[in-house]
Amino acid sequence: MESELKRRTFCMMATLGAFTWPGIAASQTYPSRPIQLIVGFPPGSATDFIARLIAPKMAEGLGQPVVVENRPGASGVVAATAVSNAAPDGYTIMVTVPGSITTAKVMLKEKLQYSPQTDLVPIGLIGRSPLLLVVKADSGMKSVAELTALAKATSGGMSVGSYGVGSPSHFAVETLRVQSKLPIVHVPFNGSGALQTALLGGVIPAAVDSLTAVLPFLDGRRIVALAVTSPQRIDVLPNVPTTTESGLGPIELGGWAGLHGPKGTSANVVRVINAEMNRVLALPEIRNQLKSRLLIVGGAPSVFETYIKTETELVTRIVQEARLTFE
Repeated sequence: MESELKRRTFCMMATLGAFTWPGIAASQTYPSRPIQLIVGFPPGSATDFIARLIAPKMAEGLGQPVVVENRPGASGVVAATAVSNAAPDGYTIMVTVPGSITTAKVMLKEKLQYSPQTDLVPIGLIGRSPLLLVVKADSGMKSVAELTALAKATSGGMSVGSYGVGSPSHFAVETLRVQSKLPIVHVPFNGSGALQTALLGGVIPAAVDSLTAVLPFLDGRRIVALAVTSPQRIDVLPNVPTTTESGLGPIELGGWAGLHGPKGTSANVVRVINAEMNRVLALPEIRNQLKSRLLIVGGAPSVFETYIKTETELVTRIVQEARLTFE
């Protein structure tokens, strides 16, 4: 009788232990209320589009609403500052971009109120958006060789536009200038809209812009893409050579979007959100809507962490080699 009682007591304690073990308990109770997905850009932006595309599908898998909230300002820095100070309970996460993570520290230095490496936890890399070196369709330039010839013949150097100081396109232009030794003058604009207006209006002869921004103009045959900043050619533009193929050397920069949470977010919560992100990114309807904007990546948080580390080192090197200063 006594041995039977001990056996039942042991079984009961083991069962209770399973339900109260922190990792198991958390996985069973999270999430129990709506999750805020913060976007550091206004409604209608490319980042906002990605967030609003994946949020409803993630909500289906998580069993709780995923509510998109826009907090625009300073290329995502305003939103990232707020998220870095949020409770690390998994109910506040953010769609991050280079401007809030990899270029933020390089540009703002001590002015930045958070550390992208220690105050935010990487959850997963949604995808990368390569950049394109483009010219106006009636410019007479149909190849990088023709652009190179014109740049060398232009007194004072050829103007090449970007969609903003400190943006991936800015660093790509500077990499192009340093590697090619071409007389190139960087001209920043306030966003892709202003950049494309300047290019189509003949204000600048060439630009480096995102795939998302450029694709509609390519379809309308108003702009010609001369090269793409990716290791391989991309599926949506198979006839556009890479910068390496074009003789400009590798330009390994582009836009990207990922998910971060506040420092202290538990490994279990990160695992749950990461798994749901990857599930959503594998859905055919999501892939079809993202393919003209992003090269879908996905994967583990460690993949994203490594990507961030590599890109931060790359941006730091570009700043040094191009002797860039940000005031």
